[in-house]
Order: sequence, then structure tokens, then C-alpha cells
Amino acid sequence: MEQPKQRRQKKHAATQGWTPTDLQQAFVEEYLRCWNAAEAARKAGYVAKEKAGWRLLKNEHIKKLIAKRMAEITMETNEVLLRLTQQARVDISEFVKKSGNGIVIDWDKVLEHGYMVKKISYTSKGQPVLEFHDAQRALELIGRAQGMFVDRSEVKVGELNPVQVYLPENNRGSTEPVVDTEPENDDAAD
Repeated sequence: MEQPKQRRQKKHAATQGWTPTDLQQAFVEEYLRCWNAAEAARKAGYVAKEKAGWRLLKNEHIKKLIAKRMAEITMETNEVLLRLTQQARVDISEFVKKSGNGIVIDWDKVLEHGYMVKKISYTSKGQPVLEFHDAQRALELIGRAQGMFVDRSEVKVGELNPVQVYLPENNRGSTEPVVDTEPENDDAAD
């Protein structure tokens, strides 16, 4: 009789060369778009979408494939900082060009660097308006990421503002706070 360790080794060796089917690959891609197993299974082409989605998410190979794809498509810290730097340095002149008596949007640049455009809207006359991400906010986020700013809170306690402390174990049954108006005197202990 085979020992459990030998069975695990055989099972591991048999699954090392595993490749997903086209349906499984499609499920993973759809799942990473919607994060809903049933919807991903339906869009991938599975017939029993509710059962298939749940079953696929339990599959160790699918879990590993999802994790691998996540690692491939997520942004690294340096990439995030690069994007923020580009947003902080955006120059509107890169997105317009002269045409006749005026300027027009350079749509090729918008398509090439669309991630720098926050929104495209139109005026009542049908003229396009580009809105870029806030450069000041991008600079703030870069500064925070690099530890340039420290959030600080100050609490001022003085003779006019007594400290109120609620000590339920000292005043059993009382809900009244204990008010200490005496400043601490470090010299009294000497």
C-alpha cells in the first residue's frame, strides 16, 4: 500500500505540467474583471455558471493562475509613483496643436497618454474640454509616499481647560467624570 507522502508526491508531479483549458483561462480573465465567479463563468462560456464558478475558485490550479495573473497586471510601487509624477508634470501644450486661427485637441496624444486625462466633456456648443488629474494632489501623494509630510495632532491642556477623566472602577455606579484641576507638581516628590 502506498504511503500518503508518496501519493502526494505523485499527485504533485502529475500536476506540475498542468495547463489551463481555453475555458479556464477565459474564466480567470473574466474573474479578474468582475470579481464575480458566476458572472465570470457565464462570460467565459460555461453552461452551469453558478456551479462552475464556485468549483473553479476551489481549484488549486485556478487559484494559482489567478494569483499569477494578479502579479502580472497589478502596479508596482515605482509604477504608481511614475504615474503620479507624470500627472504632477502634465503640460496641456502636449495635448493641443495649432490649426488655422486657433488650437485644437491633439487626439493622437490623448489616445497615447489617455491615463493622464481625468475626463473629457463637451461645452454647450459641442467643443471638447479635457480635464487633467490634479497636479497638486499628485504632488501631495508623492510627498506622503516618500515620507516628506507628517500628520500631527496637537492637544492643548491648560489651567482654563481641566482634564476630565472617567474612572468607573473608582466611582462604582457613578457616571460622573472625575475632574482634575490641579496641575502636576514634579517638585513635590523630591
